[in-house]
Amino acid sequence: MKLVDSGMQWWLKLNLPRIMQFMKHPVRTQERWLQQLLRKSHNTAWGKQHNYKSISSYDEFRKAVPIQTYDSLKPYIEQMLHGEKHILWPGRAKWFAETSGTSGAKSKFLPVTVANLKTCHNQGTRDSMTLFRYRHPEAKIFKGKALILGGNYKTEEGYPDAVFADISALLIDKMIPVGRLFLTPDFKTALMPDMEAKIEKIAHLASKEPVTSVSGMPTWILMLFRRVLEITGKDHLLDVWPNLTLFQHGGMDFNPYRETFKALLPSDQIHYRNIYNASEGFFAVQDRSQDDDMLLLLDNGVFYEFVPVEEINDPNPDSCGIENVELDKEYAIIISTNSGLWRYVLGDRVKFTSLSPFRIRVTGRIGQFINLFGEIVTSEHTDRALSETCKAFNASIKDYTAAPRYPVGRELNGYQWLVEFEKPPGNLEDFARILDKNLQQFNSDYYSRRKRNMMFEPLQVVELPKGGFERWMHSKGKNGLQYKIPRLSNSREMIEEILMLEFG
Repeated sequence: MKLVDSGMQWWLKLNLPRIMQFMKHPVRTQERWLQQLLRKSHNTAWGKQHNYKSISSYDEFRKAVPIQTYDSLKPYIEQMLHGEKHILWPGRAKWFAETSGTSGAKSKFLPVTVANLKTCHNQGTRDSMTLFRYRHPEAKIFKGKALILGGNYKTEEGYPDAVFADISALLIDKMIPVGRLFLTPDFKTALMPDMEAKIEKIAHLASKEPVTSVSGMPTWILMLFRRVLEITGKDHLLDVWPNLTLFQHGGMDFNPYRETFKALLPSDQIHYRNIYNASEGFFAVQDRSQDDDMLLLLDNGVFYEFVPVEEINDPNPDSCGIENVELDKEYAIIISTNSGLWRYVLGDRVKFTSLSPFRIRVTGRIGQFINLFGEIVTSEHTDRALSETCKAFNASIKDYTAAPRYPVGRELNGYQWLVEFEKPPGNLEDFARILDKNLQQFNSDYYSRRKRNMMFEPLQVVELPKGGFERWMHSKGKNGLQYKIPRLSNSREMIEEILMLEFG
């Protein structure tokens, strides 16, 4: 293992100059990728339709190609699903990542080409580990096992020539040979379709392995961690894995879960790293321990554009490249990739926290917010308010969602939160009161509408029984890594379904 560890260090060190190059010359790097994507695709059906051969600049590109959504690209993706070649990207796409982004009923099937897997997802993984090793050369993560809780492969009726999978399953299955030396569990277990059975088996297997790093979505990893402790009878996970150093997480804001993880891993030796690896691509990685913003990966098969989030639904929104973005302004991300997603609305909102190098913070989903009277409360506000409140009460959560609570009789509007706690507060009413104050602190418009109960009554917190969100997910047939509980909604439909399921 020592020889392998040395080899991995050498391999990652070779990658560092490339990262430094795109950090030093970001605009030039992005211009090169745009030209390369256009050149590769000019003979595809899409490239011919939009006359890619004649495009020589970004201005010409955005004039020739309207901004796209999944629905607008779906007819082309359908052709790819049926095995047709040269549609959005050269050749035939064999793999498709199933995703929803939220717990919506409609799945999306996004093409994952060989080029995208190699130069975006796999390269992003290498970039992530290179930056971690660069910042923490003392970490011995390659002297043990990497525990990865991934997804699985699926079949879809009517598409015999296509392979469907969570992107995490594809990454595990197509992992470079040297990476397999570090992986736990074995491939067969890692790709099991039943998540509950998979977590049970991984807990038994991994509890006997020298795990040094863990990767996965916080909610699922917590289920795994709790089962490992039950099996081993240990008080905390460092009694099981004394050399555990790194936890990489993504898919949701980590702050509401931070205290829970610290209780399970009571040591300063644990590095928590946020990664932005979606089905569409590997976009960013946290490269500094002191802050959870992420370095935008600019040399991995993606051309980025940004639209002010308030303009994203306009008929012709004004987009810009990275050279024209501003600090602390909320943008919707638009991507063009080497999987054939052209000027595609990714669905996330971001803010730039640094312009040299370019670092971002994901502030939520475009469609997830509450807005009754112009307050526009986003998941960034609710995540921060909940995190601060949990600290004050020494509490921790598993998951939450919030929606409007409409007036009855002479009542005013308000917000209702459903919270499933890992460690509940001593007094739920006090918890709700402080949560309301914290939300006012993080959203001035909410504060102005709550002032003297002018428009809103104090928010209400309903504690869900253990497993409440999971039972609702099961009732909707949504049991997989691609499904997440929507944080916020202007509709009460989901909250009413959960309340009916849990309380009748």
